[in-house]
Amino acid sequence: DQARVMCEGAGAADVVFILSDSGGSGEDDFPFLLVFLDFIINSLEIGQAKVRVGIVTASHVPRVEAHLNTFHGKAELEHFISLLPPRQGGAKIGAALNSTREVMFRERNRGRRNARKVAIVITDTKSQDSVSEAASSLRRAGTTVYAVGVKDAERTELEEMASHPSSRHVFPRADFSSLVAETQTLLRSLMRTFPFLSSVCVDTDQADIFFLIEDSGGISQLDFSDTQKFVISFLPFFHIGPRHVRIGLVKYSDSPSLEFDLTEKSDPDAVEKAVLGIRREGGGAYTGRALSFMNAHLERDTASRRVPRFLIVVTGGEATDEVKGPAEALRQKDVTLLAVGVKNANETQLMEISGDSRRTFYVNHFDALENVCNKIKQFHLFISFSQHTEINSFIFFTLVKMKGDI
Repeated sequence: DQARVMCEGAGAADVVFILSDSGGSGEDDFPFLLVFLDFIINSLEIGQAKVRVGIVTASHVPRVEAHLNTFHGKAELEHFISLLPPRQGGAKIGAALNSTREVMFRERNRGRRNARKVAIVITDTKSQDSVSEAASSLRRAGTTVYAVGVKDAERTELEEMASHPSSRHVFPRADFSSLVAETQTLLRSLMRTFPFLSSVCVDTDQADIFFLIEDSGGISQLDFSDTQKFVISFLPFFHIGPRHVRIGLVKYSDSPSLEFDLTEKSDPDAVEKAVLGIRREGGGAYTGRALSFMNAHLERDTASRRVPRFLIVVTGGEATDEVKGPAEALRQKDVTLLAVGVKNANETQLMEISGDSRRTFYVNHFDALENVCNKIKQFHLFISFSQHTEINSFIFFTLVKMKGDI
């Protein structure tokens, strides 16, 4: 359908990893550099029509280990990485950057004209040649450059190579083991710049999403209409269906009212019609009571599906009752809460609902909710991505621990 086509079509990217192993750290460290590389790759949607990966090693002479059209799937790429030997004899990263621009991304070498270009340099040493001009030429050619340093890598040199701002593209670390803590930071930065890179673009094809919208007397009919439009604006983004993304909605004032459940509306048109059919009634703003209702309801309604669960709370005023406890109870059941506050919403209560400033959104007027919608769409990918990578971080931690045990 259209949502899936948009999701998959947006994922065209050519990513080249530039690996520089000085040899001074010993061969024992090189496999762990490859584990880090494999960790990143495992979070990408690999395929010739999606994200393609190439590998260049920087020694005394740059060596193209794999072109962008070498691998057709993740399994063969990961197998190749597991067999990749360390390259000794110096580290000329500047030459490797030039090789990436002149060889890897050129159309005659099967670089794709319309694909986003990304280069990720991973090095444990200072380059034996100049990197500034080579990196600048690569960036000017439209490539986003990330620089990851370990052990003896120089931060100033990493900053010379990386795209701006350095806070999002440079990752200097003291040793290989500290990469464990920073890998997700790098991946999140990649996602902020290129949200389509992650394989969770397809994973977001399955989720349960409930909207909890305030219907108190403090919200005008026009404001309520803007809230309805806000909910509807999400529909083109999701692959809605019984086996994919399911949508439900509860409105609340003095008490919560289930407008439609996750299993009732099986296509976007049905959801839109149901949302537009909701009538504003007015009353108090008992948000805590509504959250408690959602806690009990979601436990019954989603027990048979192991998919990401989201609750998007939209409120335009201060809650009459306590919200922190009911919100925490939901989070303990692995429900991701996003709090959207408008006008007179209490920002402290919004934080108590979401549990995280990154999941808290505020606008002064209901007609500005469209801006929040775009941010939440990106965050939905980010959250699924984080959940997707937790298993990989455990694998990475286990491998590093094994090194100490051997």
